[in-house]
Amino acid sequence: MISMNESQLGLFYGLSFLCVALAFAFAAYLYLWVKKQKTENAKIQEVSLLIKQGANTFMRREYLVLAKFAGVAAIVILVLLPSPIWTGNFVDNISMAIAYLCGTALSAIAGKIGILVATLSNGRTAEAAQKGIKPAFLIGFRGGAVMGLLVVGCSLLGVAAVLLVTGDSSILLGFSFGASSLALFAKAGGGIFTKTADVSADLTGKVELSPRTTPATPPSSPTTWVTTWATWPAWAPTCSTPTWLPWPPLWSLPSPSPARALTT
Repeated sequence: MISMNESQLGLFYGLSFLCVALAFAFAAYLYLWVKKQKTENAKIQEVSLLIKQGANTFMRREYLVLAKFAGVAAIVILVLLPSPIWTGNFVDNISMAIAYLCGTALSAIAGKIGILVATLSNGRTAEAAQKGIKPAFLIGFRGGAVMGLLVVGCSLLGVAAVLLVTGDSSILLGFSFGASSLALFAKAGGGIFTKTADVSADLTGKVELSPRTTPATPPSSPTTWVTTWATWPAWAPTCSTPTWLPWPPLWSLPSPSPARALTT
């Protein structure tokens, strides 16, 4: 049980929810700022749309699988944790199961919003790269910061809310397990999907472009598209460093057909 007195608890809750509000407000400001940046190049807009469609398709299908996993895990927790429900202490079991589901939900929300801002910032970063590294990095960094602020804000919100409602720090195990398990499986699934896309692009390049007359990875091959800048499956579940990196000039590439092949 929590050992702090009431004044300390009040201070903890007040500071926690204040930090959550500041994190969410600043994340919203950065999101709106990124959204206001213009993309006027038609090639960038076309490729950005393809990447957005592919990333959203991946996230939707993976979240459906993870929802089934979370449902099964919640039932197991309800029956067995922190003690078997047939021992009579069912309130703690229900609290931990609900905390687990809240952790998965907040993790999923943070990931979904993160991929939303990632798909907004990538094309804008490429557009800004025409002007220099500084504006491109600024857009990419602020777009990536949205995800970071959401993760911290959602984590602190969940921890403070669980303690406020239950008053039992052991229930936090359910919340933390829910958040981390969803993120872990999403990252693992994204890694597998990334390798699948890479291998598929390599095979496509070998079919469309004869290896006897072209290099293994010419600029126009699907493999180059995937490994250089179009590795959207890698940051679809994580929204990590590729979102921050300025892209090469996409408008110089001959055709977006390789990326379209990956998203269909």
